[in-house]
Amino acid sequence: MHTVDDENVNKLLQSIKAGPANNLAYESALEIALKWLAENENGILSLTAEQEKAIKEAVSH
Repeated sequence: MHTVDDENVNKLLQSIKAGPANNLAYESALEIALKWLAENENGILSLTAEQEKAIKEAVSH
């Protein structure tokens, strides 16, 4: 099982929170976030509870 360090989660969240108008990486970051959530649910990836919550909040906005 793989993990993601907090620095990479924070970079991903910053890209998503910047929004599509201000950030060219938004769409890719959103795709990665959804992939990480799916992999976490399937047991391929291990996100901490805090990481999972932050990513879910970011993609829901």
